[in-house]
Amino acid sequence: MMERLSERAMERQRHVLEREGERLRAYNPQNVLERGFALITKGSKEIVTNSTDVQTDDMITIRFRDGAIGATVTGKELS
Repeated sequence: MMERLSERAMERQRHVLEREGERLRAYNPQNVLERGFALITKGSKEIVTNSTDVQTDDMITIRFRDGAIGATVTGKELS
């Protein structure tokens, strides 16, 4: 009887760990890129989160799932 309870407790813990692992994988930046998003940085790898973070003629890096490209901001459109 005690052995069965212990096995059930272990199985519940295993399930909790699997769910937490899935949650961590969802936040992995590479997995986000795999879903089609891009990561934009400028300067010394400062992450660009808003259009106000860059100015015309700023050099930026756009990282995709399979590599990165350099680009120059040629204009802005604020919404």
